[in-house]
Amino acid sequence: MNSRTHSDEQVNQIASSIKEFGFTNPILIDEDGGVIAGHGRIEAAKKLSINELPCIILDGLTDAQKKAYVITDNQLALNAGWNEELLKLEIESLKELDFDIDLLGFDEDFITTPNFEEASELDQGSLHELSPNWISCLIAGKSLTHVKNLKVGLASHKAVEYACKNWHYSKTLPVPPLYKVGVWESEVFIGVVVFSRGASSNLHAPYNLKKTQVCELTRVALNKHSSYVSEILAKAVKLLKESSPKLKISCLIR
Repeated sequence: MNSRTHSDEQVNQIASSIKEFGFTNPILIDEDGGVIAGHGRIEAAKKLSINELPCIILDGLTDAQKKAYVITDNQLALNAGWNEELLKLEIESLKELDFDIDLLGFDEDFITTPNFEEASELDQGSLHELSPNWISCLIAGKSLTHVKNLKVGLASHKAVEYACKNWHYSKTLPVPPLYKVGVWESEVFIGVVVFSRGASSNLHAPYNLKKTQVCELTRVALNKHSSYVSEILAKAVKLLKESSPKLKISCLIR
C-alpha cells in the first residue's frame, strides 16, 4: 500500500525521463516481491511496455519499517528546496544547449520569463507631487557598454513585482509611490529600474535636504545583465526627466 499519489501527468513525465536517461533508479522490494518504493516508476514502465525492471531487495525490514520507509522515501525529497536563482541559470544554460527542458518536470510558468509589454502613464506613481526638490542619486558601474537593441520604457506594476521577486537580492518591492521603468533587450523583457521615496541619510545630507525630500533609486532588478547597469540607468534617468520635468534630478554615476 502506498499513500503517495501519482497523476497521469506525472507518470507521463517519469516515462519521458526514462526514455531520455534510461531506468536509473531501481525499484525497492521486500523478500516477497512487495514494492516498497518505485510505484510511480512502475506505472511509467507500463506505459513504455517495459516488462523487466531493475530491483533492489531490502532484506530484514519489519512491517513497521516497510510502512515507514514508504512515507520517508517520499517525504524527505519534498523537504529539500531550490536555490531558484542558480536553478534558473542552469535551466537557461540547458536551453542554450537545445535540451528539451520539458523533461525537467517544472511548470512552464516557472521556466519561462514573461515578456511584459510597456505600460501607460496611468500605471506610474506621481513622484513630482511629493516635492519639487526631490533628487535622485544614482550609483552604478564605472563604464557604459553601449549595448545594441537596449530599450527602456514605462513598466507595469506586474512587471516590477516579477523582476523584484526574481532578480533583486531583497526579493521585495520598494515603498510607493513608484516610478517604474522597464528594460528590454531586442524586445525581450530583462528587468526594471524603480524610483521611489525613502532615501538613506547619507544620500540627502550632501544636498541639505530633508529625508522626505529625497527620491532614491531603490531597485535595479535585472536578469543576468549586471554589466549593462550604467547604460540602463542613464536611459532610465532620461525617461524619468522627460516624464516628470518638475523633478530636480542630480545624477551621480560612478
